[in-house]
Amino acid sequence: MTGSLLLLLVSALFCWSARPSSQKEWSGEKAADFAAGLIIAVAAGGEIFGAATGNDAAETLLYGLAWYAALPLVVLVRTMQAAQVMGAGEYCYWDRVIWGRILLVLCVVFELARRSGVAEFIPAISAVIGAASLLAWSLKPRLFMGQKFLVVSLWGIVTFTYLTHGYERFSYERLRSSVELTYLAIPLVILLYQTSLHHRQQVKK
Repeated sequence: MTGSLLLLLVSALFCWSARPSSQKEWSGEKAADFAAGLIIAVAAGGEIFGAATGNDAAETLLYGLAWYAALPLVVLVRTMQAAQVMGAGEYCYWDRVIWGRILLVLCVVFELARRSGVAEFIPAISAVIGAASLLAWSLKPRLFMGQKFLVVSLWGIVTFTYLTHGYERFSYERLRSSVELTYLAIPLVILLYQTSLHHRQQVKK
């Protein structure tokens, strides 16, 4: 339960970093981050509730949505941020409606992958795409290079771990273990730091 409490705290901080601001319009990227953080927070809360009451009927579904919908969603946000800094910003600033539809598509992909028995590939694929996106994001503009390198390095370690420990470690059937869910705290902490750097980068422009 300690790990789930930690994940609940991290996901709450992630939601807080993406919260709406009264000073400017809530961007689609922040709304997507908020939705992903909320899904993970609900999954962590569900594990805590299940452990306290013995009622774990919904836990597997919540864990699946956290790993296979929320994680790919936050990775896609970083992909769009990378495209923006690489010069494709005109086409990559998507509003909340588009990101909402993307989340629905990810949920459908999750269910289809689960039924096909290939859902365990999604976290590893998400990690690889995230590594490439964060690397591209770190190159332009050349602000906070040392801190960006730290983000990319940490994410690279996560990706390497996912690939070398085998996809079956994150299989849908194993997600009833709170230990497996707690692993989501690691990429969330990295992306919390990346979010702070990205915001400071936008302010500096």
